[in-house]
Amino acid sequence: MTATGGGSAPMMWENGMTRTTRAGTMRMGTASNGRRSWAALRNRSIVVAVAFHAGLLAFTPEAEVEYSDGARPGRAPLTGLITVRAPHATEPPAEVPRPALPTVAEIELDPASLLAAQELALIEDSPVISLPTPPIRTETDEWATFEKFAPSMVRPDISNRREVVRYLERFYTPILRRTGATGQVILDFWIDEKGMPRRAAIVTSSGREELDDLSMSLSKLIRFRPALRAGEPIRVQVRVPIHFRASMVESAGAW
Repeated sequence: MTATGGGSAPMMWENGMTRTTRAGTMRMGTASNGRRSWAALRNRSIVVAVAFHAGLLAFTPEAEVEYSDGARPGRAPLTGLITVRAPHATEPPAEVPRPALPTVAEIELDPASLLAAQELALIEDSPVISLPTPPIRTETDEWATFEKFAPSMVRPDISNRREVVRYLERFYTPILRRTGATGQVILDFWIDEKGMPRRAAIVTSSGREELDDLSMSLSKLIRFRPALRAGEPIRVQVRVPIHFRASMVESAGAW
């Protein structure tokens, strides 16, 4: 509010209207009465305002003010009713248990097994090419093509008899003089169509190692005439006894 003197009435304007106060609208009859009434009204208003603010201060809780500039906290100036509510204490959220991680078993790999698995994977990934399987000829099948000698066949006679006798005289005579060993060794021969011995094996031993060894050496020297059947050379298996005697060295191949 503002007051003016000099005999003029106090004026306050709001939107072109005379403002009302809590004591009501004051109208003045004369200038002197107006001044007295205005002074009394002003004093009352001051008393009422002071009492009203004192009541507010009595029932208004103190507000703690934090100063960022480091000033000491005190009573904050109040211009109206201030309601201060203590913030609700918020409980920290309960810790959510983390899901257990799956355990991974330790696996020890054998390098040899791993390499074999990789080779197997390469084989499985490789395109399959079908190739004709070549016939596998076993040793048994090969020797099965030699027929055993029969009376209907022409026998495979020894073709180098003199060479065989000279060989025996040369190598058997020292054995006979040194040990006096005599005996007989029976050999099996597998002879091809050309009369060449392809294989030899001792069937019956002489009982003397030196005579058996001499017989196997002789089997590599002997040559035969091919066995015949119906005039055609054939493969044949024959059994030949070799006699070692003191008076003479002969082969039973001279049938």
